[in-house]
Amino acid sequence: LRLLARQAPDSGGFGKYRGGVSTEGINIVHNSNTVINYITGSGKAIQLVQSLFGGYPPAATLSDMFVNTDFDEQAAKGADIQYDISGIRESLKGEYLDLSATTPARACKSGDMQIWRSGAGAGLGDPLERDPDLIVKDLKDRIATLALSQQVYGAVIDSGTLEVDYEATKKRRQEMREERLRLGIPAREYLKQLVARREKRELPQPSQ
Repeated sequence: LRLLARQAPDSGGFGKYRGGVSTEGINIVHNSNTVINYITGSGKAIQLVQSLFGGYPPAATLSDMFVNTDFDEQAAKGADIQYDISGIRESLKGEYLDLSATTPARACKSGDMQIWRSGAGAGLGDPLERDPDLIVKDLKDRIATLALSQQVYGAVIDSGTLEVDYEATKKRRQEMREERLRLGIPAREYLKQLVARREKRELPQPSQ
């Protein structure tokens, strides 16, 4: 059975043109002990697509398991269960399996869950150039959150009315651009730093 299926908020790559959002959900085994779960690869540690011209990559995909849960017991007594990816772990007892991109198949029993998020699209262009009215539309469609939209897009939006303060947004975006210039370094210097780290064998750990 499917407990949750929705478009995942903030999953599409940020940009002047936002990438398409992913879907996320929770599937649960019900009245069966013969279900086999398999994961063929999910790109969990690294995003599957890359952005262009200042856009952001989308959220990474996800395919985890929540097993040995007390869902049947809690549901039978009418407990308040939060049907979202983070909330369900707080509502129920069980063992959460933080799985890697490719995981062997395993037998599942009633009450075991698969928690998943599909791939999404990458952003195109600088997020600070996104039309504020399109940001508001995403908020109304529940595929974006206000906090992250204000942080990434620099949009100043009233939390109650969702009205845009265009002058404040313009000022905030200019401040963010100036902060970028203050913190940024020339590409030539950045490459020198990468080469120096490689020579010292200060390499990132492999993804899992």
